[in-house]
Amino acid sequence: MFQEQKFNANGVEINFIQASTSGQPLVLLHGTASEWQFFSPLIPVFAEKFKVFVLIYVDMAGQVGYQKNIAYLIMQEI
Repeated sequence: MFQEQKFNANGVEINFIQASTSGQPLVLLHGTASEWQFFSPLIPVFAEKFKVFVLIYVDMAGQVGYQKNIAYLIMQEI
C-alpha cells in the first residue's frame, strides 16, 4: 500500500512514506512505543487535504530503520 523511501539529512539516511503529492505538508512522527503503521487508518483521510509524510524510525537511534549503529541513550531523546 505505502512505499518506503529514503532521504539523506547531513549524512544520515531517514526512512519515510509519502502518501500524497498535493496540499500543505503534514509530517507524522510515531512515538517511542509505536510504529508508523499506527497511522495507517488516518493516512488516507489526511491525504485528501494534505501532502502527508510519515517519518519512520527517526525518534530512536536504536531502532531497525536507523542507518547508524549507535548505542541508544535515553538522554538523546531529551
